[in-house]
Amino acid sequence: MSLCEDCVKGVRDEGNAEGKIESIGEIECHIATPTGDFPKHKVLLFLADGFGISLINSKLLVDDFARNGFRTVAPDILNGDPLPENLLESKCQFPFPDWLKLHGAEEIRPAIDKVITAPKEQGVTHIGRYCFDLAFRVLGRLHAWIGHKGRSQRS
Repeated sequence: MSLCEDCVKGVRDEGNAEGKIESIGEIECHIATPTGDFPKHKVLLFLADGFGISLINSKLLVDDFARNGFRTVAPDILNGDPLPENLLESKCQFPFPDWLKLHGAEEIRPAIDKVITAPKEQGVTHIGRYCFDLAFRVLGRLHAWIGHKGRSQRS
């Protein structure tokens, strides 16, 4: 997988996260639940980019999906090792190839599987997915997804 130049460009959004951090299947997740009535049998799985769920941008997007009626779960698929946030603001040197080797399918997929299994055990029958390049490569074929796939190719 390669990162395109735009994968590490951006700004840090401002705001306060409304969701909460919980553990699902031993995986830390940012979870946002709609305040009104919503379909309890559906969950949106938000798979963040390389900056992970610690970046406020991801949390605010998760919260926005919840405001629009979707219980949304964003697992830490990076095992607490996201890209440094200062990459958004500078052209600092960062060893991307080394970082990517530590965040391949073997490392990411188990976290995704654990977080998918737990809601199914609680009666969730539909799991939609919103993902970025890193998770897109790991997931392969999906029944339904929305995402930014960058320069990755489906294998």
